[in-house]
Amino acid sequence: MKTKQFFALTLVISAALISSTIRAQDNETSHSQGSQLTFAYPLGTNGSDAINVSNRFSVNVLYGVNGGLNGLELGGLVNYNNGDVNGVQLAGLANINREQTHGLMWAGCFNLTQEDSRGVQLADLNIATGDFIGVQAGVFNYARGLKGVQLGLINIVGEDNGALPIGLINVVKGGYYELEFVASEVLYTNVNYKMGVEHFYTIFKLGSSRYESNPVYSVGLGFGTMLSLAEKHKISMDLSVSHLVYDEEWDSDDNCLSKFDLTYRYRLGDHVSLLAGPSLNWYTSENSADDSFVTPNIPSHAHTFNCDNNQNWMWIGFNAGLSYRF
Repeated sequence: MKTKQFFALTLVISAALISSTIRAQDNETSHSQGSQLTFAYPLGTNGSDAINVSNRFSVNVLYGVNGGLNGLELGGLVNYNNGDVNGVQLAGLANINREQTHGLMWAGCFNLTQEDSRGVQLADLNIATGDFIGVQAGVFNYARGLKGVQLGLINIVGEDNGALPIGLINVVKGGYYELEFVASEVLYTNVNYKMGVEHFYTIFKLGSSRYESNPVYSVGLGFGTMLSLAEKHKISMDLSVSHLVYDEEWDSDDNCLSKFDLTYRYRLGDHVSLLAGPSLNWYTSENSADDSFVTPNIPSHAHTFNCDNNQNWMWIGFNAGLSYRF
């Protein structure tokens, strides 16, 4: 871990530990005022009483504490609020709020709300331990309950109240998880794993085929959405890109198959469905052998064209298979 990252993480952990100490200083007396300036709590205009004072404007050079906020808070490193927050928080490192939060939280590393909140969280790590309504955008996003959107590499939702997680790994309690076994005209064997919610899910793809008696493998990613037609009838629409590997040459050049799959799904039971539907395919290849491009067994009706020294094929295909929903 780089020194700067280690330092930043240490400060965030320290802030969380200090917050537990601050709670012991909390009492029933609270009041509001216009503004406060803090260097590092309790070195500020409100002193050790800052935890009981709600402000409309707060500036924290390093680490600042408020009883609450109704306005704007600026922090060089950490903003900590013991009461409700309504407004905008900007911090170089972290925003930590114990009570309800309504508004924008923007931090260089970490946002934490501990009660039900709504608004926008922007940071590398966004955590809402209560129900959250709004948008979380970062590398890692977590909400106990979510009505809104998560944009990130990893998204976790404890309860789906209308959640739309958009990322590489989307884990939703009671969400959509399905394993598909599909055959097509080019890749004879395909295994697709889908995770997220039916409105938006991520697809991880593996496939295999043969070309001139040599193996062809594929590894791909995609995303999709699903529409319900009736109790047992659904339509899925998937976009994906797969890298094809000929004769186990995994370091091969550009050799990609892009697909749009429109699939009808008939549910046989609680977990198993039949799949079938057309696909729009675009295959591009730089790989060549004996002065000819290496390809999977592309249908004869495919349209062929050259672009930037690549050979390209486009055609309408078909997929069929079974799926198991977890």
